Amino acid sequence: MLLETIRNHYTTLSKSHRKLADYIMAHYRQTAFMTSAQLASKVGVNSGTITRFAQYLGYTGYPEMVAELHALVLTELKGQTADSSDAAPGRLQHSLSALSEQVTRMPQQLDLAAAESLAGLLERAERVILVGQGAAAELAAIYARLSKSVGKPVIAPSGDPYAITAEVSTCKPGDLVIALALFEESQTTARALRHAAELGADTAALCATPTSPAALAAALPITWMADEDAPLAALCQLSWLLAGLLQAWLEDVSLAGGVEDGLRQTLEPGAARRRR
Repeated sequence: MLLETIRNHYTTLSKSHRKLADYIMAHYRQTAFMTSAQLASKVGVNSGTITRFAQYLGYTGYPEMVAELHALVLTELKGQTADSSDAAPGRLQHSLSALSEQVTRMPQQLDLAAAESLAGLLERAERVILVGQGAAAELAAIYARLSKSVGKPVIAPSGDPYAITAEVSTCKPGDLVIALALFEESQTTARALRHAAELGADTAALCATPTSPAALAAALPITWMADEDAPLAALCQLSWLLAGLLQAWLEDVSLAGGVEDGLRQTLEPGAARRRR
């Protein structure tokens, strides 16, 4: 998948190629319907740079690369069309349907094997620290309180850089630090992850974009491509992913499908019980 390929190569990209990568990751739906010349004009590079970028990622050229994006967007649009026939009129229903569609298509972009690995780290961790800034910090605090209420200690420092640094400085082997990142700059959380790793802790990140600094700093990044024009949907997606992981952890479900069961149960509360 192109978006995953870009993430895997991101740290090795040249300055001009990184500009392209950033634009494509943030606007992949628009890019899917652009010509090479249109994309070059939008980003401020020449057409030759577009071709070299595609070839660097392993494609024969721009047409093959953009065809993959086109197929992804068409798949998403088909899902929207299928859902729209059942949608009731009204602004609230429209908003709820749009949020639901954003969340339910998310598993197509997730590396579920990586999510299962994170579930395993949660099971083994002596202490779990959730770090984030902006809205992600508030979300971390909510889930930390929920986890503590059922006997699973989770620490969530405030989004203040000093609070994050102070908490992470206490890390030791056996701890797990998970960074949460939406579209805000996450350099502070990225530094926190690197420091935690130096102290022997495991590190992971749940990020709305694969090129987030936190995703690039984490030993185990779990990312998806959220729409920057729909920040509330991105917040719902992050909350849903975190809920699925914690649901799997709190219920001690088998790791052979634990996260998938947890994610499903956040949408269908009776699903996990029916499987048992």
